[in-house]
Amino acid sequence: MTKSRAFRVGQSFSKLGVLSKASQAEPEAIGGAAGTASHDSAATLPASGSIGEQAFVAATNTLYMWNGSGWYKIAIVNNAPFWDSTGEPAGSFTLALDGTPTSVTVLAQDSEGLPLTYTYQTGGAMTTMASISQGGAGNRTFTITPDSVGAVGEGLSTGTITFRASDGVNVLSKQSTFTINFVFPHKSSYRRVHLYVANYQAGKDNQTNWDRDVKDSGSSPWTPGQTRLGENDTTSAAYNDIEGNRPTEGVMRIANSPYQPRGHCWNFSTFYQGRIMVRNKDTSSLVMPQSGDWTLEGWCQNNYYGQASNNYSSVQTSDHGIAATENYDNTGGGMALVINASSKKVNLRVSNGGTDSVLITGTNEINRRNVTGNTWGATPTKWFHWAIVNNGGTIKLYTNGRLEGSASQPYDFNTTSGDLMFGAMKYYNNLSGANSMGILNGMMTDMRLVKSAVYTAEFAPPVKFLDTIANTTLHISTTKPFLTDSSSIEHTVEYYSGAGSGGNTYGTNHMYAGGHFQHSPYDHLTYDPAVHGGSYFKRSAGYESVIRFNGGTGNTFAGDFSVSFWYWTRNHGALEEYGGPIAMGDGTGINDYDQLCLLWYRTSSQYYYKTRVGGNQINRTSFGHAILNQWAYVCIQRSGSTVTFHVNGRLISSETNSSTLNCNNVALGSHGGSSQYNYNVGQIYISDFYVLNGSTLASVDPPTELRTTGSATHHLKMDDLAYYNAGIDPGYYYNPDYYMHYSGTSHGEIKVLNDSPTGFSKYHSIDFPGTGSNNNNRYNGGLRTVGPMVFDAIGDAWGGEAITKGAITSSFWFKAGDVSGNQTLYYMGEQGSNFLDAGLLIRLSGSTLSIEITSEDTVTQGTVNKTGISAGTWYHVAVTIGCLGGVTVHVDGTLEGRFTIDNRALDGTDFPCGNGYIYLASTGKSTPDNFYNGQLADINTTAKAQYPQDMNPTTLTKTNSTSHETVTASNVKLIAANGASVTTEGTGNGTHTITAIGSPTLSNFGPRGAPGSWKSIYLDGTNDGLSVSASADWQFASGDDFCVELWWWCDEWQGSGNTSFFNVGNSYGSGDFQLYRRGADSQIKVWNGSSAILNTPTGAADLIDSHYPAIHTWNHIALTRKSGKVILWYNGSPSQVGDITGNTDTLNAGTGNVLYIGQAINGQERFKGYISQFRWVKGDCVYEENFTVPGESIYF
Repeated sequence: MTKSRAFRVGQSFSKLGVLSKASQAEPEAIGGAAGTASHDSAATLPASGSIGEQAFVAATNTLYMWNGSGWYKIAIVNNAPFWDSTGEPAGSFTLALDGTPTSVTVLAQDSEGLPLTYTYQTGGAMTTMASISQGGAGNRTFTITPDSVGAVGEGLSTGTITFRASDGVNVLSKQSTFTINFVFPHKSSYRRVHLYVANYQAGKDNQTNWDRDVKDSGSSPWTPGQTRLGENDTTSAAYNDIEGNRPTEGVMRIANSPYQPRGHCWNFSTFYQGRIMVRNKDTSSLVMPQSGDWTLEGWCQNNYYGQASNNYSSVQTSDHGIAATENYDNTGGGMALVINASSKKVNLRVSNGGTDSVLITGTNEINRRNVTGNTWGATPTKWFHWAIVNNGGTIKLYTNGRLEGSASQPYDFNTTSGDLMFGAMKYYNNLSGANSMGILNGMMTDMRLVKSAVYTAEFAPPVKFLDTIANTTLHISTTKPFLTDSSSIEHTVEYYSGAGSGGNTYGTNHMYAGGHFQHSPYDHLTYDPAVHGGSYFKRSAGYESVIRFNGGTGNTFAGDFSVSFWYWTRNHGALEEYGGPIAMGDGTGINDYDQLCLLWYRTSSQYYYKTRVGGNQINRTSFGHAILNQWAYVCIQRSGSTVTFHVNGRLISSETNSSTLNCNNVALGSHGGSSQYNYNVGQIYISDFYVLNGSTLASVDPPTELRTTGSATHHLKMDDLAYYNAGIDPGYYYNPDYYMHYSGTSHGEIKVLNDSPTGFSKYHSIDFPGTGSNNNNRYNGGLRTVGPMVFDAIGDAWGGEAITKGAITSSFWFKAGDVSGNQTLYYMGEQGSNFLDAGLLIRLSGSTLSIEITSEDTVTQGTVNKTGISAGTWYHVAVTIGCLGGVTVHVDGTLEGRFTIDNRALDGTDFPCGNGYIYLASTGKSTPDNFYNGQLADINTTAKAQYPQDMNPTTLTKTNSTSHETVTASNVKLIAANGASVTTEGTGNGTHTITAIGSPTLSNFGPRGAPGSWKSIYLDGTNDGLSVSASADWQFASGDDFCVELWWWCDEWQGSGNTSFFNVGNSYGSGDFQLYRRGADSQIKVWNGSSAILNTPTGAADLIDSHYPAIHTWNHIALTRKSGKVILWYNGSPSQVGDITGNTDTLNAGTGNVLYIGQAINGQERFKGYISQFRWVKGDCVYEENFTVPGESIYF
């Protein structure tokens, strides 16, 4: 008897325990299984059987089972897995900014009890946001470790992980969304001075920075007695320049490393016709075809317009070359991207071999002019991004993400054999007349050629390093400390000097062709010596080593060995033959550094390498010029009996030597001459010194990150500085060590203490003795360094930043040892006989903390005092000068006072322009005094308004803000200019209608650091505007708190007339509410319907004319009221004149009026430029005057 009923294998019979493994297999397998009878048809099945007995019918490929009453057909069923109630992954996760991993453990069940396999699949930006590992019990735990801001980029990044569980047939999946939002205070190292303590020699309390206990992580470390910083190998006191372990010649432990994450850039010598040449390696990769898509892009900073040289020549040029093909002025078909010295705009030029012309004329100035009558000097451009894109035969030219113009590409750019140049306009030089080569007097970085259209519309400039993406055929990456091509083509990239004085051609990598600098448009990224290492630097051109080790046994090389390190030279004119990166020997005599050396060989004023192995010296000219103007990685190894020297992965020499080499005396940045003090080694950095004895490195190529010590006998990571300047180009000049000399210990020493403000987990403090002297420029009672404005940080911002001229914030923690007498904690400004002529002074007068700003001729512009300071207590101090001259003083996050300074007519010696130096713990007098007794920590000075609000470009929602404040969602009445179209309301309450007036256009253009979703609206200043339907939301009653804010980029003001940000009311000028700029006096004003209730200073420098810096840069503005106090926030700083308190105005007399954005009610006063993230908040002021002090170093 057969039954048609099907049994579910996994549910019915498995409970009886009699279901065979064969019945769980596929029917095809069962048919041939041993012990299961096969029958031709169901009719031939036996009349009965044993319970659980199986029978297979071949005709229908069906399996039956006897259950005691009949044969039942068995259906092969496999149910899908399902999530356990405790193991289903959440729908969304937020990754930590500090790299802390997120762990997700999943658990699924299977109704048949089958084993499950867990896997995952990524989507979105997940692979660039984090690394993912899988493990744990059952392989069910997924660890997601977020990457750094350098890898991910600023702003919001979103990715997905689809978690999967499979029983081999069915797959259960759940997609989770992961976000990471790197919105940080702007930390441009080029515009800040940030001293924080980093005592990386563990357990060393009360440590001075200059003891000889150099940190050697190797297995046979050198001892302090074997270590000499900056000392000559002579017993003569005349050359033993150590003062309290501090060399007079200035050997310093520097926060400077080939691995630093801020990027590297390249400059050009105009006098020597220096430029970067990319040597064509094939027939197509450097050709930019007329018919194919391609993108050529990079970053540029121009120092001077029209002047073709820096202090060497008065030759003038009309164009400065950014990039050009070799055939631009030769065979035709070439192109050159140039900065026109007259218009200050970027033009794309083309040539047909006989003549050249402008194909695309730029429309936007890339720098701001100086204010008429001011003497601030030349204003170089800031970093600006440029891109040339061919998309379907149409070329578009962009600067800072803005479209400059477009045209049809007339022909292929470059020939199949042509090179590509950067930093010059033409390949051939002409020294007999004008500088026809158009050398760039500036810097470039991150140049990339991609054979696809990377940008098809306006965009926000990149905020992280460009990647070597698909179809990249050239990439001179800012992440590399030396010139190289990171693309798979691997073109040869080199400096080239086309001509010099007398018409000489110096050729490849000549030392004066150009040079390397350690800053870039990405210099906001975090550099930590513990992660990226440091360097030792000999700042003065002289005869002593950077560092020398005498003795030990770890460098006796009987077999294989490896010695590797990085070097970078400066001040090449001081170099002499026999100086060089390294000299090693047995040290038995002055000249016995000859066992293993890499030195300079000079001939005809040009420098090459020479090598020594076992005393055998050979000049190595075939390698070409020695690398002197960029980081160079040296790797010296012996494998078997072959000794090789490599620089940046290129072979210098190979020779045979199997002798035992006694190299226990090592001089880095030294020489091997016959007289120790006759060979000048110039200025040189040494980094990541690494020795293996008995083995070799697997690769001679330069490492990309600070190495782990492993089996090294010696390893100097050079991260053992006690404190350093975390801001600025980390060159020697800006390091506080430069000004820190000891004249003995009679006045005490500056020390590092393992003590910091509450909550600081990693960093320590600087302890000052409270006494000092000024003897031959030895400030042993305090520190001095260069202020952030001296090197042009005071200059206006490049077109992607919301930072403008005049803003500066100084903040630090202090704990006084006593509160008696006058003690200077911090001074920034004029020094010497001009002390206090103009500057910021923060001092203790007994138990009163006093903050004072003076202008030219020691005129006090404002003073704020805080009484009741106690010894032994940590306090946080923040002084902010805003773009428009508003000054705020906070102690422990509480506003202690504010005033306004006049920033219109500041000249080069006034404050905050010419702030000169920063002094810590002493005055800036010719004879310093008023020394501070106590500790300082996390000392930061940055060229922006950082407190109380640090405005960062964030796409606004109903609950977030551009700072650290939060917003109540129900109070947000409107968000405009941030949606998918001109008239999209964004994430407001959705009840209003936005109407376009004229033809405003939607753009992706936004501030630097803005997330990829950023939108803005361009208004033409003549016909365009936005109107928002009438609503009671636009009226603020007398008791309402509120905030109206927006980001804006203005192309030009309406001359002497008004320019309106917004206006609402029933008629213009009566009963209406308006925020506008008045052209007559360059004030931003707030109109309450009958009068202006608020204004910024008259003619404040940031608003003074149509070419100065509020124009052509992104700014944030917010108008707020809380409990009757009205504040105008301009780039994060309260900027109105005076305090407006007790305000009870009803703003906007009617409840049924239309809101106008970018124009006045009467259709006039139109705004020309971009408006973005316009938000109207009612019932919440959003931005507060006080703030919560940081719980960790703000650098991180």
